[in-house]
Amino acid sequence: MSSNKPLQDPRNPKKKFESFEDLKKQDLIDYAKTHPRELIAYAAMILGIILMFILPLSGQLLIGFVFGIYFAQEVVSLMKGFSAFIEEQGIVRTLVLGATALGFFICAPWMFIGAATAVAIKYLVADRDLGV
Repeated sequence: MSSNKPLQDPRNPKKKFESFEDLKKQDLIDYAKTHPRELIAYAAMILGIILMFILPLSGQLLIGFVFGIYFAQEVVSLMKGFSAFIEEQGIVRTLVLGATALGFFICAPWMFIGAATAVAIKYLVADRDLGV
């Protein structure tokens, strides 16, 4: 999504906003115009969270898909270097991580499927190497 850097005023790049309280309505409109990708991601995540209460499958897919789009490079990097990751973390920590991931998969499988789909699409179609 976006980093933790202060927001910049699109009309005056030197002006930075330290928090959302510093933004005015026009500033928010200008930010939305200059950052449409982030705005779509925020809206999709909010919609996904709401849908999880009404249509869990759709909500999980949407959240997972947005996650996959934004963290595809990190996921692919982790998958490519998984053996090194296991050696670095140790077998016990890796087993705990695996069991936790399995638990999350059992509770919200469509979120994982959505993320995997987005990563696969981004890897196969858009950025073959994903900078890894």
